[in-house]
Parts: sequence; C-alpha cells; structure tokens
Amino acid sequence: MSQPSSRSSSVPNPNFPISLAFEQKPPLRDTEIEGRGLTPTYYLAWRLEMEDYDYQTDTVDSDEFRERWLQAIQGTRRARSMTIAPFVSSILHADPQDSSVYFIVATNTRDPGSFKEDDIEYAQRALPKIHPHRRVELDAVFRWYKLYIP
Repeated sequence: MSQPSSRSSSVPNPNFPISLAFEQKPPLRDTEIEGRGLTPTYYLAWRLEMEDYDYQTDTVDSDEFRERWLQAIQGTRRARSMTIAPFVSSILHADPQDSSVYFIVATNTRDPGSFKEDDIEYAQRALPKIHPHRRVELDAVFRWYKLYIP
C-alpha cells in the first residue's frame, strides 16, 4: 500500500468490495493499491430499509440524526474532536432498486482508524427506533459501504 494519489477515484473500481465489515477499515480514499488501483470512497454507516423503522412516527433526516448525535455527545471530549458530523443519505448506490437509507458516521476521506468504539455508541443512540415487528441486527448492517458513481 502506498500514499494517497493526487488523482481522483471518480470511476467505479470493481477491484474493491461493495462493503466491508467494520473491522476491515478501508485505506484512505485515493490511496494507490498495487494491482487494484485507487481506493474509492467508503462510508461507515448503518444501512436500514424504510420498513425497518417507524418513519411515520420517528422521522429521522440528516438534521434530526445530527441533532440527536449532538445531544448524545454533549459534555464528552468527543464533542470537540469528532471529525465528521453524521448524516443520512439514500443515494450511495446508483441502483434504482436500492431503497436503503444510510445513517453515515464516517468516511475514509480521513483516517478510518480515528473512529472509535464510543463514537459508534453515540451515533447509535441517534438512530431511529426500529419498528417492533422488524428484526434488525444493527451490528450486521453497520459496515463500510462503497460509494458508487456511474
């Protein structure tokens, strides 16, 4: 693995997986990996379907998610040192069939190792309530997801 390149990885690279487990932190974006090319952008996020949470009574958009996160970290040292405020997106993939909502807490545009376990806890507190009739393993859907731009 080498240093980040000055070139940008705007073209999708099939040499990198669509998602990685939380523990498999991706290299920094645009890092040249021998035999694979430039590392694409990855987002660390919970991937939920609209049906997974009660969006009619617990609407969580980027502003609400960020506000809940700010309340969770209030008074902690992370409030001053966090590098990215969480946000919500429904467009990480170009697939029109993907109706997922991504609750994003980090990217590999900065050192993926700088995101700590307590950061996960604070961000998880900001998630919407899971619908009582849905079984969602939050740990299973908390992954690094590759941004796909056609």
